[in-house]
Order: sequence, then structure tokens, then C-alpha cells
Amino acid sequence: MDSTWIIQTITMLGIGALTYFVKDLKKSIDKKIEQNSKSIEGNVQKIETLEEKFYDYKEHVASRYVQKDEFIRAITSLDKKLDKIYDKVVEQKGE
Repeated sequence: MDSTWIIQTITMLGIGALTYFVKDLKKSIDKKIEQNSKSIEGNVQKIETLEEKFYDYKEHVASRYVQKDEFIRAITSLDKKLDKIYDKVVEQKGE
């Protein structure tokens, strides 16, 4: 009878210690989850700020700089004008 009492006591102490460590682990995990949630919220705000700055920059760039197709059109027009001038110079030189 004495040995069963000792085994039961040791088993109960083991279960108690295991329960304590599981609860402690759960608290630790909950704390980490809460910290990560706060970090994610902060990152979301930073991302939104960056998106706003990016859209403002796109508007700024679109209003200040020439787009590629507009540049090509302008250069083509300028090239045609220069060709006409060159043709007139060559024509006058030939007379």
C-alpha cells in the first residue's frame, strides 16, 4: 500500500508540473501573438503611408515630365522640319 501512495503522489506532482509548464507556454505564446498583432498594425500604417507617398509621386512625375510617346512625336515633328530646311538649303545651293 505504501508504494501505490508514493507512485500516485509522484504522478500527481508530475501532472501538476506539466500543467504549470503548459499554462506558462500558453501565456508566452499569447504574449507573442499580441506583440505580433501590434507590429502588424504598425506595418499596415507604414504601408498605407508609403502607398500615399507613391501615388503623390506618380502624380508629380506625370505632371512634370514628358511621356515617351509624346517625346517621340515631338522629335519626329522636329526631324521633319529639319529635313525640309535641309532640302531647301540643298536646293538653293544647287541653283
